[in-house]
Amino acid sequence: MKGATASTDALVVPEAHAHQLLAAPRVALLLKEALLVKDGLAEVSRTNFLEVVHLHDFVLRLPEELLLCEARLTALARGLRAKCRVENGITAWLPTLQELVGLVPEEGVACAGASEKSP
Repeated sequence: MKGATASTDALVVPEAHAHQLLAAPRVALLLKEALLVKDGLAEVSRTNFLEVVHLHDFVLRLPEELLLCEARLTALARGLRAKCRVENGITAWLPTLQELVGLVPEEGVACAGASEKSP
């Protein structure tokens, strides 16, 4: 299982780095400045920009620990699923899948944050 753990960790590191980059205060400043000129963008560029704004908002609401847990479980589930396909079964994969699905309500609560919207 040592190789699987290393493989899983190798997939989690980029997620952690992306989270740190998107949550950086400098990104918030750049997005705030860009909001002032977004109306001058072409439709596709404006749509892409708004997608980045939503992603930034999502990253700020989602705790890094939850993101990393989800990334680890996703990577582990992918590896187990591949192994189970070869063995033509899903028994080893189901507990990890259940744990991953169990994180969805936590993510919803985190994303709802301080808003009055229910997750």
